[in-house]
Amino acid sequence: MNRTVSTPGKITILGEYAVMYGKTGVSAALQERVKVTAKDHQGIRISLNGKTEEYSRDKAKELFLQANSMIRRKDVEGLDMFLEKRFPPLAALAWKCMELKGANEGVELDILYSLPDAAGLGASSAISSAVSAAIIGYKTEVEKRKVFDASMFGDSIAHLTPSGLDCETTIKGGFLSYRKGFNPNRIDVDYELPIVVGDTGKRSKAVDMVKKVEDLRTGDPRANEWLNELDEAAREGLEAIKKQDIQELAFNINKSQELLRHLKVSTPEIENLIITSLRAGAIAAEITGQGGGGAMFALCEKPEDVEKVAEAIRKEGGSVIKTVIGGPGLKVDER
Repeated sequence: MNRTVSTPGKITILGEYAVMYGKTGVSAALQERVKVTAKDHQGIRISLNGKTEEYSRDKAKELFLQANSMIRRKDVEGLDMFLEKRFPPLAALAWKCMELKGANEGVELDILYSLPDAAGLGASSAISSAVSAAIIGYKTEVEKRKVFDASMFGDSIAHLTPSGLDCETTIKGGFLSYRKGFNPNRIDVDYELPIVVGDTGKRSKAVDMVKKVEDLRTGDPRANEWLNELDEAAREGLEAIKKQDIQELAFNINKSQELLRHLKVSTPEIENLIITSLRAGAIAAEITGQGGGGAMFALCEKPEDVEKVAEAIRKEGGSVIKTVIGGPGLKVDER
């Protein structure tokens, strides 16, 4: 085995949270990518941005069983602690991939990425998808199904009950529409849109935010109405993407942000960057990811507006990624 795989980060541009309840979600691949190289090895050796740890297959299996049990029990606290150490979740994922592949040997993984963690940019999904494809391969339909199953396991450690939209986006790229329980659809368009990501630097835990929305949904009848409105905005935004109607897309992104604010997943820091971006020339701005901190993205109609928005975000103390959405998905280099 000597296989290098790269996958893009992603943002959910419409339908965040609603997609978990069977509503429509629309996502897009980012220009920024994760790169994973897999080679044969006696045990399981993992290098993550230059830091390395090594595990026996038996230890990796133990970690897999531990993580799988916590996912089944919905042990949020346990998963939070498991994630803090960074390497054990990767060892657990590597063991699952080796089992799905039917291999008795180990693997050496070299993982490189620059996406910020817990910022709604799909770092965990992109890493999970790239690791899975690097170990399993991505040629046959059987391999592709196994890669998705394994990447969902990796993403479940980070998000407990992922919808599948993130993993599908990092694999397929472009713009995707999705409903839980249905196959995702890659939108048949071939263009990219300039955005600016503003990161507050404040982190939240995805599983905590998911629970917060679920508690609100069960305790406040209006929450289900807001989720339905998020679904409507996603469906209308989807049609706008197909028609390349950027103004209509922007309208539905801004509408979605208002609804996410009602669901109490926004923060003063995020709101400040959103208002700042719109004043600087962005035509839409919204939370990316689970909220409670993390990042937002600003959609720009023209490339020349990107730097104005980026500079405005920097002045407010946010870190900036200038990028485009709608690019390619998973790529494999077999040697």
